Amino acid sequence: MNKSINTLKRIVYILCVSVVVLVVVVLLLIVLFFAFWWVTDWVCPQMNGSQPLGKNIHLVDRDGGEQIIVVGTDMRGRACYGGIYLIPARNNEPQDGEDYLVRERIINVIPTNDWIEVTTFREEGNTTYYYLIDKRCIPENNTNIDIVKEHFYCFDDSLKCVQVRDSLSMQQYK
Repeated sequence: MNKSINTLKRIVYILCVSVVVLVVVVLLLIVLFFAFWWVTDWVCPQMNGSQPLGKNIHLVDRDGGEQIIVVGTDMRGRACYGGIYLIPARNNEPQDGEDYLVRERIINVIPTNDWIEVTTFREEGNTTYYYLIDKRCIPENNTNIDIVKEHFYCFDDSLKCVQVRDSLSMQQYK
């Protein structure tokens, strides 16, 4: 009888220890999940497909592998999940069967302290476009698309883009 009681106590002890270990493991996994979530939103927004380009302008990966450049309005931490489209351009009045987005693929993005230079390829017309965004006059954390569009240039000639950038670089902004 004593032997069966000791065996029963031992089984209960093992079950209690197992439950405590299971609870600790589950709590640890929950903490790790939230730590990963925090890291991807605040420390490494690139893990969420968001690359900050400066002045609240972001390169965002869309489903299907496409990329867009937006003025961020849907921010979680430092990661941008959406915003007002800059590139590709939006067709605000699509005809039947047309998409809201112009079929344009971002090929290259070069952010610097003063500029964002973007090269795109537009399927319609088989044309390469060069965009230039002057960040010097745009306030930090800006969400006003009109301020950005005042300093937004588009060219179909790379040399013209470089000439305009160089001439604007000579201007001093306050």
